[in-house]
Amino acid sequence: MNNWSRHIGWLLGSMMMLFIQACHNYDQEWPKDAPTLQIHVSTPEHPVVTRADNGPVAADNQEKKVTDLHIWVFEHHEASDPDHAKDGTPVGYLHPDFTINGGTFLMAVSDDFADRKPNVDVYVMTNVMVDNSNITSVPDGSTTREQLDAIMIEHAADKDPFGLTTPKTSLGDGDYLPMSGVLKNQPVTYNAPVLSIDNVQVVRAVSKVRFIFSRSASVNQEVKIKKITFNGAVIPKAEYLFLNEAYTSSRSFHIDSNNGYEGTPDVENVLLDKTGSTDIPITAPSSLDPAKFAWNGASSGQEYENLINEELEKTETEDVKREIVEGCRVYLRESDKVITGKIYYTVGDSDELRNEAFSLSEAGDFSRNHTWIVYGYFAGGNNLRIFTVSFTEWDTLPTSNHNVYNW
Repeated sequence: MNNWSRHIGWLLGSMMMLFIQACHNYDQEWPKDAPTLQIHVSTPEHPVVTRADNGPVAADNQEKKVTDLHIWVFEHHEASDPDHAKDGTPVGYLHPDFTINGGTFLMAVSDDFADRKPNVDVYVMTNVMVDNSNITSVPDGSTTREQLDAIMIEHAADKDPFGLTTPKTSLGDGDYLPMSGVLKNQPVTYNAPVLSIDNVQVVRAVSKVRFIFSRSASVNQEVKIKKITFNGAVIPKAEYLFLNEAYTSSRSFHIDSNNGYEGTPDVENVLLDKTGSTDIPITAPSSLDPAKFAWNGASSGQEYENLINEELEKTETEDVKREIVEGCRVYLRESDKVITGKIYYTVGDSDELRNEAFSLSEAGDFSRNHTWIVYGYFAGGNNLRIFTVSFTEWDTLPTSNHNVYNW
């Protein structure tokens, strides 16, 4: 064997030894039977759709968009447990690509955790930024449960995205709705190497209200919607991102006692204002049967919103005209007060600004991740007829006592 051959042989042998050693080190660091916790998350890519009266309503594309996803798992400990910290022992943290595995993620856990399988608390959030919350930097793996519980959806000093002074009425590129999901005191099932917990549902931290209008074709006068307001005093300045009891029948609202409701009872926040002389008011289109766009109490939420959307998206021709118009939509934070407001309008050539009040059901029912439709049509006389969809309970998980309110 010549020197060149011996050199090649030595080089190949050295490379093989390095490869074997690398494999050995890899096996030591990531043994094949290393325990993992499988977490199923209904991520925004595969979202828990907006809730309705007796069925879900598909969220708009922009309402599903996300910036990133954060998942924390902590051992669950009651506050009375003297042997553990109040915020629980951290189990792990993930900041995954939310499009991977259809919302199923694997978190490495310790052998001790896999052996004990204690109950856990799971926190998931996305789209929580400095301009829509009280955080100053994006949380990471060092974030404690106590810090997560302190995150509040609120406006920054120079922005007010969810309902205090200038409500957010549209979502464009770069606009994201904060979303969160939390499970408390959840059992860990199966055994190592792959343990599992229940599905975590991620929902919007705000609700959407849509205002739809029409008039009866029997009314030979134009009806113009000039302004829509709501009682701003009933929207909290801030509310917690993670509501510990948000999905239980007790409906516990967590309003910061030092950061309470804005304004006084007679404060009105303007959602829509077309009263200016240079602005074009919204004209309610005519309909031979405007009552058909009022919810009949039998159709599902998705069927009802499909009815509204299909009419709004209809291509108009000389013979085909839309029979309804959307006055505006608004994204509001949750409230434990009754959401009330007024719709101001004119009829015919008169400049008299009439108004009709609306109310979104009972106190405590204005819950996050819902779509509300306020439909009003004018059928003559002195009143604009207003319809809002009534509330019913909706079970997110049949096996759990998770009751939320809808519409």
